[in-house]
Amino acid sequence: VYLSCSMVDACAWCQNYAPAWGTSDRVAAMTQTRLVDASVSAFGCAASEALNSPTKLKQQLRARHRPSSGTDGDERRLHAEPAGAGVDSAAEPWPLHITVLGTMLGLALLAAAFPALLCVALVLTISECARWLLNMDPYEIDEGSDEDVVLVMPGVCGFIFHQLGMVQYVCENFDTTNLRIVGTSSGALCAALILYLEGVAAGAATGREAAQRVRKEVHELFAAMDRRVVPLLWWPLGFLGRLGHVLDDMVGLLRSAPLPAPGRVRLGARRMACGPLAATVPEVLQRFESTEEFEATLRASTSVWMVVRLNPFVWLRQRSAPFLDGVNPFSFFCFMEYLAQRARGETTRTAPAHTISGGLDTIYSVWNCGTMRACVPRRGAHVWITPTIGGRLDPLQLLRFSGWFAAEQWRSGYLHARSLDGAGHFGAL
Repeated sequence: VYLSCSMVDACAWCQNYAPAWGTSDRVAAMTQTRLVDASVSAFGCAASEALNSPTKLKQQLRARHRPSSGTDGDERRLHAEPAGAGVDSAAEPWPLHITVLGTMLGLALLAAAFPALLCVALVLTISECARWLLNMDPYEIDEGSDEDVVLVMPGVCGFIFHQLGMVQYVCENFDTTNLRIVGTSSGALCAALILYLEGVAAGAATGREAAQRVRKEVHELFAAMDRRVVPLLWWPLGFLGRLGHVLDDMVGLLRSAPLPAPGRVRLGARRMACGPLAATVPEVLQRFESTEEFEATLRASTSVWMVVRLNPFVWLRQRSAPFLDGVNPFSFFCFMEYLAQRARGETTRTAPAHTISGGLDTIYSVWNCGTMRACVPRRGAHVWITPTIGGRLDPLQLLRFSGWFAAEQWRSGYLHARSLDGAGHFGAL
């Protein structure tokens, strides 16, 4: 199956890039026909049915790469596809001695803080279980529409740069202006980037021009972020309580993004419910009256305690309550919630199987399932953008924050999205 798909991608290459290199249409068609014949002979009847003829294949490829912006059939794709994201960092990987010493110090701090963290986790787990059993925090789930196409971006903590690289690819190659967007934690920042790049691409005469505008702007954004990240993350524990400054700078860079229409963008966060059973409960924010209100919501949704900010609470005036990150790794209740959702069959919407490789990356689905249940509409085509698809994420590098790692992850995310596109993952777009 993998080799058959490779043949299809090779045919797509002939169709899309041979003319750009000055190769005649006749040569491209002959090459495409030979590749199809080779695929048929190699894989028998199944391949013969899938690749019945070059004409049918061409129709399938046109359907997959249909125009999404521009005029006169112009596609929202770079005609000479770049090798990758095109971002680069001035940072170098940590030297061995800094890596070893920083890791040892981090483990020592974790061991010292573990008793306190365990107490916090147990208290929050008991409170959240009690509130769930008493149904103290009911909320309505958006029904949505069968015609909706929804980009879903869960929180992936330190792999935010991989996710941003995936977003770059999507915004370069697809018009997202008619899509609904769901994001929490790192996914909320990705949602803001999508809105910003929509504004950058607006008014382009052709799809190619829109893609080039997006690519150029992303490179400028990354360069600005890199200048902030490199001096901050020069050693393994440089991120503790300070990563929020980097995220705040990124939010500031995206300030000119147009405000979304009410209901189009749904950002997940957790409200701090006070009282005898104090706990963090998931909530959806989807109406923003001003840029300041939207920015405050982004900060609230991306404020993991200690990892991002020492004070995780962000006061949202529109709700008159303190909010914090949509992902809550400081409670064991998320495991119970995930099992309950699986028993009810809800994980097909909140944590679909294709986003889990079955390894350690399952923890991200567990951490996100509570907020995703509130955010993701019941109906519509849900297109997930997360590094956990295909097992590309290694949780053992969860807290590996460095300038070099950020750039490497961004590039990996871009190539990951391009690979998913070749497999049809973004077909609904």
